Amino acid sequence: YQREPRIIYVKNNKPNALTITKYENMANCKLEEIKRKNVVSRWLRLSELLKENTNNDETKLLVVTLPIPSTFLNPIEYMSLLSILSNQDELPPMILIRGNGQKILSFESE
Repeated sequence: YQREPRIIYVKNNKPNALTITKYENMANCKLEEIKRKNVVSRWLRLSELLKENTNNDETKLLVVTLPIPSTFLNPIEYMSLLSILSNQDELPPMILIRGNGQKILSFESE
């Protein structure tokens, strides 16, 4: 990596209608019916920002924090969210990474 990370200023935090429709069709539900629609909307907006700001010729890999599976989303809604977030037709390869929330210290022994 040879460049500094760049800051992306976001004026609109809401996903566009096309992204919402795509999610609703995949999840077989309406975004308005989800208990925490703001959380899902934020992840959908992140998927748009990744598409807008990723140059597929330069970007070889994206590393994104995995959305926390929660009881407010059923499995189909959650997998639909992951599918849109990591859409391989529009984005370079992506690693979704998640810790378990515990701090650990690792030592390598020789």
